[in-house]
Amino acid sequence: MRKAAFLSVALSALVLLPAQSQAGSAKPNVYRGKTSQGKPIQFSASKTLITPIRFKVKMLCRDGSLLFGDVSDFEASALRANGSFSDTQRGNTDMVVFEGRVKGNQIKGTLRVKDRLPSGVRCDSQPISFTAKR
Repeated sequence: MRKAAFLSVALSALVLLPAQSQAGSAKPNVYRGKTSQGKPIQFSASKTLITPIRFKVKMLCRDGSLLFGDVSDFEASALRANGSFSDTQRGNTDMVVFEGRVKGNQIKGTLRVKDRLPSGVRCDSQPISFTAKR
Protein backbone atom coordinates (compact mmCIF):
# COMPACT_ATOMS: atom_id res chain seq x y z
CA MET A 1 0.00 0.00 0.00
CA ARG A 2 2.80 2.41 0.77
CA LYS A 3 4.46 1.71 -2.57
CA ALA A 4 1.29 2.52 -4.49
CA ALA A 5 0.84 5.78 -2.62
CA PHE A 6 4.47 6.73 -3.23
CA LEU A 7 4.19 5.89 -6.92
CA SER A 8 1.06 8.01 -7.40
CA VAL A 9 2.71 10.92 -5.60
CA ALA A 10 5.83 10.54 -7.74
CA LEU A 11 3.76 10.42 -10.95
CA SER A 12 1.79 13.50 -9.86
CA ALA A 13 5.05 15.35 -9.27
CA LEU A 14 6.32 14.37 -12.72
CA VAL A 15 3.11 15.56 -14.35
CA LEU A 16 3.39 18.92 -12.57
CA LEU A 17 7.07 19.54 -13.29
CA PRO A 18 6.74 20.47 -16.99
CA ALA A 19 3.94 22.94 -16.29
CA GLN A 20 5.92 24.61 -13.53
CA SER A 21 9.10 24.87 -15.58
CA GLN A 22 7.18 26.40 -18.50
CA ALA A 23 5.57 28.99 -16.26
CA GLY A 24 8.90 29.78 -14.61
CA SER A 25 10.64 30.13 -17.97
CA ALA A 26 8.38 32.98 -19.09
CA LYS A 27 10.68 35.93 -18.52
CA PRO A 28 9.21 39.41 -18.21
CA ASN A 29 10.08 41.93 -20.90
CA VAL A 30 12.02 45.06 -20.00
CA TYR A 31 10.83 48.39 -21.41
CA ARG A 32 12.99 51.55 -21.39
CA GLY A 33 12.04 55.07 -22.27
CA LYS A 34 11.68 58.68 -21.18
CA THR A 35 9.21 60.78 -19.27
CA SER A 36 7.85 64.13 -20.44
CA GLN A 37 10.47 65.63 -18.09
CA GLY A 38 13.17 64.00 -20.26
CA LYS A 39 14.15 61.60 -17.46
CA PRO A 40 14.73 57.84 -17.92
CA ILE A 41 12.06 55.30 -16.95
CA GLN A 42 12.16 51.50 -16.92
CA PHE A 43 9.45 48.83 -16.55
CA SER A 44 9.26 45.07 -16.41
CA ALA A 45 6.10 43.42 -17.79
CA SER A 46 4.76 39.92 -18.30
CA LYS A 47 1.33 38.93 -19.61
CA THR A 48 -0.30 39.51 -16.20
CA LEU A 49 2.01 41.82 -14.21
CA ILE A 50 3.79 45.13 -14.66
CA THR A 51 6.45 46.58 -12.39
CA PRO A 52 8.05 50.01 -12.58
CA ILE A 53 11.74 49.23 -12.07
CA ARG A 54 13.12 52.74 -11.72
CA PHE A 55 12.58 56.28 -12.89
CA LYS A 56 13.82 59.77 -12.15
CA VAL A 57 11.50 62.65 -11.39
CA LYS A 58 11.61 66.37 -10.63
CA MET A 59 9.10 67.72 -8.07
CA LEU A 60 8.21 71.25 -7.11
CA CYS A 61 7.90 71.81 -3.37
CA ARG A 62 5.49 74.22 -1.70
CA ASP A 63 8.39 76.30 -0.38
CA GLY A 64 9.58 76.91 -3.97
CA SER A 65 12.45 74.43 -3.87
CA LEU A 66 12.93 71.52 -6.26
CA LEU A 67 13.25 67.89 -5.21
CA PHE A 68 14.89 65.42 -7.59
CA GLY A 69 14.03 61.79 -6.94
CA ASP A 70 15.35 58.46 -8.12
CA VAL A 71 12.33 56.23 -7.50
CA SER A 72 12.53 52.40 -7.31
CA ASP A 73 11.52 49.35 -5.22
CA PHE A 74 7.98 48.86 -6.51
CA GLU A 75 5.60 45.96 -6.03
CA ALA A 76 4.21 44.28 -9.15
CA SER A 77 0.78 45.48 -10.30
CA ALA A 78 -1.92 43.60 -12.18
CA LEU A 79 -2.01 43.99 -15.93
CA ARG A 80 -5.58 43.74 -17.27
CA ALA A 81 -6.41 41.58 -20.30
CA ASN A 82 -6.61 44.69 -22.51
CA GLY A 83 -3.08 45.72 -21.44
CA SER A 84 -4.13 48.57 -19.15
CA PHE A 85 -2.92 49.09 -15.59
CA SER A 86 -3.31 51.55 -12.73
CA ASP A 87 -1.92 51.50 -9.22
CA THR A 88 -1.02 53.65 -6.24
CA GLN A 89 1.97 52.69 -4.12
CA ARG A 90 3.12 54.34 -0.91
CA GLY A 91 6.46 54.58 0.83
CA ASN A 92 7.39 56.18 4.15
CA THR A 93 7.04 59.75 2.88
CA ASP A 94 6.04 59.35 -0.77
CA MET A 95 3.15 58.23 -2.93
CA VAL A 96 3.41 57.16 -6.57
CA VAL A 97 0.36 56.90 -8.84
CA PHE A 98 0.81 55.36 -12.27
CA GLU A 99 -1.49 54.22 -15.04
CA GLY A 100 -1.22 53.35 -18.69
CA ARG A 101 -1.39 50.63 -21.28
CA VAL A 102 0.95 48.06 -22.76
CA LYS A 103 0.34 47.79 -26.49
CA GLY A 104 2.67 45.70 -28.62
CA ASN A 105 6.27 46.67 -27.89
CA GLN A 106 5.34 49.93 -26.13
CA ILE A 107 4.03 51.21 -22.82
CA LYS A 108 2.41 54.64 -22.61
CA GLY A 109 0.99 56.24 -19.53
CA THR A 110 1.20 58.84 -16.81
CA LEU A 111 2.63 58.94 -13.33
CA ARG A 112 2.58 61.35 -10.42
CA VAL A 113 4.83 61.44 -7.38
CA LYS A 114 4.12 63.24 -4.13
CA ASP A 115 6.70 63.37 -1.36
CA ARG A 116 7.39 65.18 1.90
CA LEU A 117 10.72 66.67 2.92
CA PRO A 118 12.08 66.02 6.46
CA SER A 119 10.94 69.57 7.30
CA GLY A 120 7.35 68.56 6.44
CA VAL A 121 7.19 70.59 3.21
CA ARG A 122 5.17 68.76 0.57
CA CYS A 123 6.43 68.24 -3.00
CA ASP A 124 4.52 67.18 -6.12
CA SER A 125 5.62 66.24 -9.64
CA GLN A 126 2.17 66.91 -11.16
CA PRO A 127 1.14 64.38 -13.86
CA ILE A 128 4.03 63.26 -16.06
CA SER A 129 3.54 61.27 -19.26
CA PHE A 130 5.94 58.54 -20.34
CA THR A 131 6.65 56.21 -23.23
CA ALA A 132 8.84 53.12 -22.98
CA LYS A 133 9.72 50.52 -25.63
CA ARG A 134 10.79 46.91 -25.35
